[in-house]
This record gives sequence, structure tokens and C-alpha cells, in this order.
Amino acid sequence: MSKKEKNFSIERQKGSSLVILSGDLSLNNVSDIKSELIKLFNEAKPTDLLIKNAEVIDLGFIQLVRSFNFSMKERGIKSTVKFELTADQSTILERSGIKSEY
Repeated sequence: MSKKEKNFSIERQKGSSLVILSGDLSLNNVSDIKSELIKLFNEAKPTDLLIKNAEVIDLGFIQLVRSFNFSMKERGIKSTVKFELTADQSTILERSGIKSEY
């Protein structure tokens, strides 16, 4: 079984960051993603997270993203999260009580 590749990019703009996360967004890659989010948290700039083209997504990843968003807002730093998922993935999130944007 081949490991699915994680893909993410960080686009730094003047005074803010856009993070696009796609690919295998599961516990397989959560450590790498967490390291990058910690760097962004320490930069203390407004950050927008866009999750799209997710081949795999699990609760551990969602908890990480929500924790990042909550921690940023707790520090008074603007942070948004938006999911662009398949219909099946969106249905699962909705039935789990997770919003597609916050």
C-alpha cells in the first residue's frame, strides 16, 4: 500500500498568510502539518486556511485545524477556515456537526 502524499502550500502576503491544505489530511501527516501551523501561530499574522482536494480527511486533522483557529482567535488574531470538499465528505462533516466554514 502506498502512502498518500500530503500537499500544502503557504502563501505569505503582506501582513497575512493563506494556507492551502490538500491530499492526505489524516493522522499519517498531521505531525508535519502541525509543525507548519505552529510556525504560523508564532508569526502572529492573520491566517486563512483553505482545505480542498482532500483525498483523505479525518477527525484528528479537523481537531488540529479547529485548535489552531481557536488559539489564533484567543490571541486576538484573525483566522478563518474554509472547507471545499466532495459531496460525501461535506455530508459526513455536516452530520458530525462540523461547519464548512468558521
